[in-house]
Amino acid sequence: MSAHDVAAAIRERLPNVGKVKLHKLLYYAQGYHLARFDVPLFREQIHAFNLGPVCADLWHDEDKHRPKPPPTQLDDRQLNTIGYVASRFGSISEADLIYMTHAEVPWQEADRRRHFRRGDDQIPMDALHAFFRDRVATDAAAAEIQIDPADLAREVALASANIGRPGRRDSVEGVFARLAGD
Repeated sequence: MSAHDVAAAIRERLPNVGKVKLHKLLYYAQGYHLARFDVPLFREQIHAFNLGPVCADLWHDEDKHRPKPPPTQLDDRQLNTIGYVASRFGSISEADLIYMTHAEVPWQEADRRRHFRRGDDQIPMDALHAFFRDRVATDAAAAEIQIDPADLAREVALASANIGRPGRRDSVEGVFARLAGD
């Protein structure tokens, strides 16, 4: 499977998706597919660019107007992963997706490496697999939490008040832990 095929499926679901946002969605699709099925969704590597994770081969192919590889038929598991990512992240702005991916360990580690060793900017599949496997587990645990709307409103207000303050970053896990009373 090629990232070209996955990009085409995302574009079919989100016709006005921009280039940068598309690459964030590819990152999430690759990560969630790895976490759920233990195999990559597409063969190309994800790289750490300044704007976050990018499928560099696809980025450059489209920039240079290179011909696409012959299309491959997506199976149900692949289509379900793409549908999940499009529905979960498709309405999030490009800027917010950049912010989100910059806060995630796979991009951060690859970004650090690219600054110390020029050219080593790949986000390894095993790093994506581990990070998203933990995220899927966190998502499943979060789905079981009964959240009081007043508590959620308080957490959102607290997080909003802390935006831009140095040294204060909430994580999804931290918010869920507080809401669950851990």
